[in-house]
Amino acid sequence: MVHPHAVPTPPNTSLLREFSNRFKSAEEIQQMAESETSVPLIPQDQVMTLKGVQPGRKKVGRGIVYMKEFFILYIQALLSKLGIRQWSSNLQEASNTLYNEACQISAIQSVRKLAIGGAYEHMNINHRYLNKIKLLHETYNHYVHYYMTQQFNKEMKEAGKHQKDQEKAAVQLSKKRLCDICYKFGVANNFPKQYLKILANTDAHSDD
Repeated sequence: MVHPHAVPTPPNTSLLREFSNRFKSAEEIQQMAESETSVPLIPQDQVMTLKGVQPGRKKVGRGIVYMKEFFILYIQALLSKLGIRQWSSNLQEASNTLYNEACQISAIQSVRKLAIGGAYEHMNINHRYLNKIKLLHETYNHYVHYYMTQQFNKEMKEAGKHQKDQEKAAVQLSKKRLCDICYKFGVANNFPKQYLKILANTDAHSDD
């Protein structure tokens, strides 16, 4: 999910069945992911995640990620080892199902690899947290199985709801910024109190 308005989608049920036939425990998944000699369960060219993504700077949410070709190939190679054709957590199930464990393991391992390789330098991240695995797991679960699940549930009730909410929030943020600028200008120029009261009202401003 590299687009600001991206919304989680349910994983393909046939791919879930295919995956469940290959692993029996989270430990087995972890060993497969960490092993440098394990044979990929599917060919790398069958991995759809990041397919067609060009190397370079990418805006992800409010941050910038520098995606080298090596990073893209690394993520795809890791997913091919685990037999994941399209990374997409199953938000309709608990976070500790084997498939969701595999999504978590692959995501955290990829983030650590990319961080060490400099992909997040523009975000000025603190590298000491990369070895706090428990914290990374907790952060992942909060973001994916709480925040993203909320988005997913909204979309299930009303298609396009997440994007509408994002656009509404962006408009409010623009109005708030303009409100602050105008109010400070009014104060600096000794505007009457009744004018300052109007300028302090966010809804009295446009979003541009």
